[in-house]
Amino acid sequence: MRILYVTLKPLEFNTSATLRNLAMIEGITSLGHSVEILTIPATQNSEWLDTTLAVPQNCEISYLSQLNAYVGVTEKHDGFVGKLKKSVLPLMRWLYHKLSIYDFTIMIAKKADKIHCRHSNYDIIISSSDPKSSHIAVRNLLRSGLKCQHWIQYWGDPLAFDITNQTIWPTFILKMFEQSLIKEADKVVYVSPFTLQQQQMGYRKVAQKLSFLPIPYRKINEYALRENYPLDCCYLGDYYTRSRNILPFVEAVQHLELRSVIAGNTDIEVKGKHISVLNRISQSQVTDIEQQSRILVCLLNRKGNQIPGKLYHYAASNKPILVIVDGDESRKMEQYLLSFDRFELCVNDSKMIEAKLNSMLSEDKIYKPSERLNPSTIAFEFLSLKNNKE
Repeated sequence: MRILYVTLKPLEFNTSATLRNLAMIEGITSLGHSVEILTIPATQNSEWLDTTLAVPQNCEISYLSQLNAYVGVTEKHDGFVGKLKKSVLPLMRWLYHKLSIYDFTIMIAKKADKIHCRHSNYDIIISSSDPKSSHIAVRNLLRSGLKCQHWIQYWGDPLAFDITNQTIWPTFILKMFEQSLIKEADKVVYVSPFTLQQQQMGYRKVAQKLSFLPIPYRKINEYALRENYPLDCCYLGDYYTRSRNILPFVEAVQHLELRSVIAGNTDIEVKGKHISVLNRISQSQVTDIEQQSRILVCLLNRKGNQIPGKLYHYAASNKPILVIVDGDESRKMEQYLLSFDRFELCVNDSKMIEAKLNSMLSEDKIYKPSERLNPSTIAFEFLSLKNNKE
């Protein structure tokens, strides 16, 4: 089949959404399908740029035109201009996200036209968020005359119930925008079974076209097992306080005096005698730290139905994975994660985390990469959704 994959997140940006997109694209191409990627160019000095990310080589890549306003908010500068932007830009972003439903890429999505694509007709068009403007781009492509047999929307976070949403727009308005988008798709896929349940309850008239599939990993990482590791554990991901509470983990690691690394963007200061604290790192650095660590740690969100993509990417390895369960949906999350027979779980309490880490460090349990999350398997199930009748 000829497939157009649309994402307004540059393929070279180191984000969870990008890793999910790359894994899905590679899964689709492994099945023998032809994929054209429609995206936007990466701003070369953006803080999100990661030149170590391997972009698929067996795909056609087309680009929507960037706008100066978008480049202005993603680009880094040195000197006085850089200092000025560093102080002013957070306020500008905060104000924009308060007043707008979509991020800056909506300006690019509104100008999407079939002339940006290499073909006039596709078997399937996949629009993938975040950003959610990717779905707006496909809607405008179709309105400009682009043809397809099936349009599948692939959602990371929902629109109305996104826990990171900062907009002042009321929920009922967001639901109107979201439902209008969902109605136009042939199928809609979410990456959390709990988000699916929530969306089916919220949009009963289109509930039958909504589905769930877990996130695939990109490739299997079977690390050589050691007697002694340089690091006891690592947490590699963002931990903004509005979304995740990392302090119980920090307290447990400090008390046990474990050698550990915490790497990711945050709004709090974390210190520890045996903890190395880093900002967001490249994927090659992630691989290096994973290889040096005995245990990989994933922290679930304080609230909401979403499951961090990091958890699924960790499942590509043969390392022990500790998932720290948090939030008002913790009981359901536990039941779901236990079904994979791959993760070790504990609640987000320092004493419980301490006991679980101690137990995991003292045992010699053998772990294997999860076959359930193989990219070819997930891609086959994803494309098969077009055959399901509403």
